Amino acid sequence: MFTVVRQMPRLLAVVTALCTLAAACSPAPTPSASSLPSPPASASPAPAVADTIRVALPVCDCGPFGPLDNATSPVGDDYVRAGAINNFLHDALYRWDAHVRPTPSLASSCEPSGDGLIITCKLIQAVFSNGRPITAGDVAFTYRLMSVHTPIDLPLAGRPCVTDVGLGCLSDLLDSTEVVDPLTVAFHLKRPNAQFMALALPGVWIDSEAVVRAAFQDARSKLALLGAKALQAGADRVSKELGTDQPNCLGLLPDASQLVARTGLFLPDRAEYNTLTGSAFDACGYANTLGGELTMAAASLGAKDLTAIALVYPALMLGRAPVGTGAYKVTAFKPNERLELTAVDSYHGGPPETRHYVFLFYPDETRAAKAVADGSADWVELQSSGPFPGLADQARIRTGRAPNPAYLSMTYNVRRGQIFSDLRLRRAMELCIDKPAIAAAATGGNYIVSYGEVPPGFWMYDDALPKPGRDVGAAKREIESSGWQLGSDGVYQKAGQRLTAAIYARIDDTERVKFAQILAIQVKACGIDIHVVQGDFGGRLRSLVIWPNITPDTKKPFDLNLFTWVSSWDILSPRFQSDHASGPRQPDGENSGGFSDPRIDTLARQLETEYDVSRRADLFRRYQELIAQEQPVLFAYFRVRLVAVASGLAASDGPLDVNQPFWYARPDRLLLRTAAGA
Repeated sequence: MFTVVRQMPRLLAVVTALCTLAAACSPAPTPSASSLPSPPASASPAPAVADTIRVALPVCDCGPFGPLDNATSPVGDDYVRAGAINNFLHDALYRWDAHVRPTPSLASSCEPSGDGLIITCKLIQAVFSNGRPITAGDVAFTYRLMSVHTPIDLPLAGRPCVTDVGLGCLSDLLDSTEVVDPLTVAFHLKRPNAQFMALALPGVWIDSEAVVRAAFQDARSKLALLGAKALQAGADRVSKELGTDQPNCLGLLPDASQLVARTGLFLPDRAEYNTLTGSAFDACGYANTLGGELTMAAASLGAKDLTAIALVYPALMLGRAPVGTGAYKVTAFKPNERLELTAVDSYHGGPPETRHYVFLFYPDETRAAKAVADGSADWVELQSSGPFPGLADQARIRTGRAPNPAYLSMTYNVRRGQIFSDLRLRRAMELCIDKPAIAAAATGGNYIVSYGEVPPGFWMYDDALPKPGRDVGAAKREIESSGWQLGSDGVYQKAGQRLTAAIYARIDDTERVKFAQILAIQVKACGIDIHVVQGDFGGRLRSLVIWPNITPDTKKPFDLNLFTWVSSWDILSPRFQSDHASGPRQPDGENSGGFSDPRIDTLARQLETEYDVSRRADLFRRYQELIAQEQPVLFAYFRVRLVAVASGLAASDGPLDVNQPFWYARPDRLLLRTAAGA
């Protein structure tokens, strides 16, 4: 069985992780900031604009580079690095701005019908990077292809469709796509859903139908010569060996790679799989990819038209030589070393400010950070805080913290009879901790404190949410107002019950465990006895999120569960909606704490069907304020990307704020001011 783990994007070394990312890859431990070199001394001549911007990309353990197309979409992608670079090569009907607000791009406008079931988009005059015009036919082809349900889960990363833009498969929502005229397309939805405009329209790159079909036909002719039986036999050999306790992955590679090379599909360079610790070769990961391609190829031969294309789309050659609608095109690629992009002069947004981008690959975050520190690169995003202070201290470097839609939080089980079904106790927990101090100690600085589920900088963020500081006296008053009395051991008691509970946390996440441990120490001052239980989420902790949501040790319903929640870029999660509560009919419901509030359910339904961004922003603010009042979870902190750029990096269309979630949303507007002659 071939498996690929889907992660959120990291957005230039996230992901999401986007950014996940959880969404982000976990780099190897990094040395202290003192190991970073001091910047070279330089004079201060008149400023000039660089011809090239160099981006440092650390290699991580999150997989290979990936295809540069819709198989690695901006949300819900496997491949962190390709997903980030796609923003330079492709465009969609809408694009996200720096605050992840959807705005028109290849479409001049997209308007919903009165009943919300039809979205009609008017296209602008624009061309692909090969000079061919973009038509409504290309848009319809792309959406139909991305909506195809394939007959096998594998090897499409466990999903029955090519791409996932945070909505599941598009066919779950999109009924049909209609070409109205050469520059008008209409999307017929199965039900009104505002997230189609918020996530699908900016998240699906527009492909050239002619280019995709030509790439497919080239591969199809070679696949037909081999035959489905031979292809599946090759896949089965790989699958059988990978299923053993100690697979001989290196032994699989000669035959499997030769067979893939004969298919006309993309044969990845082995260097792309130097992703293990110390840049070691991941032979089993490479074998898994080859086996997956052979499985796709065999299935494609037995399928028709769009289904046949969808099955092999992630492995078509266009994944390395994309013909996109973006501001840049690929001009050179040396796996795991460098990727070079050149501006597309015919780009619909106007000539890009910077002629070239070069993405430089580094074996780890420390060396990527050093490249920016010594001037070998102009831009890096990090997950580890280890090398970051050394960058933040340098005058020639500007730093920031760009938030991801992924946050650590402690879920309360609020079902009747559970200790934290009492809102006053939940308020007391919030008041009894110094959240910023705990987050700083747990993460080493790689955080933004969270008081709700929308990160700062997102277009729907509510900056008026309460941000209570630590107040032990107020916390105790909340507890005592609920009838608890302080016992001789310093712990509150009520009707013979001590105010005690367990926090469950993943043993493999040291930041999470540390947050729980410090929280437990701080709440002792408020008469609350908390102890931390660690475990493996894939094993003993899995029972916490599956009905009846019992703990692995007591076999009773949990009280507190600390875990990371990853949202899409349209922050509307089901975890606070009553119809998503776990129970006998949906044991894996995402609302594992059993929280229910009809006001929040009503707002969630309105958010699903309100297309106007301004009105949605108001609904989101009301939604966040109700969550803050009812406190179904204790929000801890958001994951961030630690950004370091050359101080001369700027935007031609306004101030550049590297603390915004999608600060490089317009790479065509970025420019690098340098010393003359540099």
